[in-house]
Amino acid sequence: MRRAALIGFLVLAFAGPAIITVAGASRERTLAFTLGAPSTTPAVVLRPGATVCQGPIAVAAAFDGVELQPGTFGAAGSPLAVDVRRMSDGGTIAHGRLAAGYADVRRETIRVGPVAEDDEVAVCIRNAGSHRTALYGSADAAVRTSTAMLDGELTGRDLDLVFRTNARSTLALVPDVLQRMALFRGGWIGTWLYWVLLALLVLGVPALLARALISALPGRVDEGEPPAP
Repeated sequence: MRRAALIGFLVLAFAGPAIITVAGASRERTLAFTLGAPSTTPAVVLRPGATVCQGPIAVAAAFDGVELQPGTFGAAGSPLAVDVRRMSDGGTIAHGRLAAGYADVRRETIRVGPVAEDDEVAVCIRNAGSHRTALYGSADAAVRTSTAMLDGELTGRDLDLVFRTNARSTLALVPDVLQRMALFRGGWIGTWLYWVLLALLVLGVPALLARALISALPGRVDEGEPPAP
């Protein structure tokens, strides 16, 4: 009975990492990072031709899409032009457009092209249509290092912006996570150490538990110990 239980444990212990690997490889994520301002209220109202810019934004991970929540006041959505601009010189490094006709208060993602990690940018949204459009967000305290400016004037608000990237599996994010963990440690500690610790956790712990259980099985003779008379 105990031997059958041991075999069952060994199967679970060593099959578990394989199951987790398969699940992680099949589950996809598109989130690069978020600004952290919830959609609690219409933050700004863009009249035709008006532009709101949220910045500065430290790009925590590369992205190619900007998700926002527009309000159309019950009408068909007005087209929006989205520019991603460098904070250093104001140059546009990515651009996208949301076509007219989108629904009221529905989240939309605008593809803007690749923006590299570690850039510092502003995201500017211009109402390119003939009807007013609201953009949702929250009070300015939600994002302390960034703010929204409407046609160059402070609004006291933050836009709810979410930054998206091409679909990646959860497993594919592990190297990035370990690399970022290593950034917070100095000296000789690097990403390699976290890979070693992860391998020990996934493989070493089940192996040690299995050895302990095998040693506890009845009839096992330890090395150096004479058999019982």
